[in-house]
Amino acid sequence: MKPGQRVYVTNQSLAEHVGGASSVTAWVLQAFAPDLDVSLATPDGEVDFAHIDDMYGTTLALANIGVHQLPVPAWARRAPAHVLKSLRLAASFRDPVLHGSDGGLVFNTANEMGFAGEAVNYVHCPIRHPRMISELFSGPERLARLANNAAFKVVSGFDERKFRQARCLANSKWTASALRRTYAIDAQVVYPPVTSSPAAPKPFADRAVGYVCLGRLAPEKRIHEAIAVVDELRDQGHDVHLHVVGTGGGPYAARIGAAARRRDYVTLHGHLSRGELKVLLDEHKFGLHMMQNEHFGMAVAEMTAAGLLVLAHRSAGPMEILGPASPLLFDDVAGAVAAAVRLMQSVSLQEEMMTGVNRVRAAFSPEAFTLAVREAVGAETN
Repeated sequence: MKPGQRVYVTNQSLAEHVGGASSVTAWVLQAFAPDLDVSLATPDGEVDFAHIDDMYGTTLALANIGVHQLPVPAWARRAPAHVLKSLRLAASFRDPVLHGSDGGLVFNTANEMGFAGEAVNYVHCPIRHPRMISELFSGPERLARLANNAAFKVVSGFDERKFRQARCLANSKWTASALRRTYAIDAQVVYPPVTSSPAAPKPFADRAVGYVCLGRLAPEKRIHEAIAVVDELRDQGHDVHLHVVGTGGGPYAARIGAAARRRDYVTLHGHLSRGELKVLLDEHKFGLHMMQNEHFGMAVAEMTAAGLLVLAHRSAGPMEILGPASPLLFDDVAGAVAAAVRLMQSVSLQEEMMTGVNRVRAAFSPEAFTLAVREAVGAETN
């Protein structure tokens, strides 16, 4: 970077979206805040940095971070709710500031985008490429996503050539491989920051024999399968319970809410503060993550770092977090039930799996992440 050069960190909406992508944005800002002229570039009119700090463990409210509100045409603000965020972001990405009008560098955390000026793209999944959509989705969902992507590219003025030319970071080896398949890009893997590790975790033996499932209440997260796993475990005579932590809307969220109300052993928490989540994780032994082809798996890493033994689908990012041969991985609901039974009945297996907790804490630490993103923009040489 040039001395005094401004950095614009893009995000769809830190006010409306929670999860791994927002955590990455928060920690990118944290990485640049000490000595760079950094601004959050977002369509949001107001940004509550204190709330972001509470969510992700950053200290942005104490930093001198600017907010550059990206302009959104009136028609985009009137778009239907289910496409509002995507089209709003697409329209705002035409802002000349993001294309080098003031010489600033763009650090884009919103997947694929091509910018006219200097840019770094942090990709969670190359979700705007039709091949990726075909790999991950089928039926009406595939068609809807293809249509949304087509609209996004037109509205944003997406330039694939410029995207290929920019430096690219990927949140996992799986995502890096997907970028090679879709765009023929060699991306550097920079794992997201994991911050859920408590300072003094409760001993594993003192925790409740229960399960925690973190994730948006969306079909691809397969929260209903986590409930099915616990149903089957109870049918087999295991006195276990489930805590679901996540927010969402629409029919699927209503389905999960109804399922939880019918079961006194399933609790749906909705949003929890960072402190509340840490307490919940510290009280339980096990985690469940049912999503297939999870690009990284922030929930898997966070629960593991908090001292839980997490059962996860044998695909994509969780295999990198837990290890490809981990007995905590499964292929389907029946496999998850079998893995859970083996784990609950074997203290020696529990002790063996606990050795991976410190490895996860070190490999996916905020310190490693902030160093990598600073190096990506050449901040370490200034």
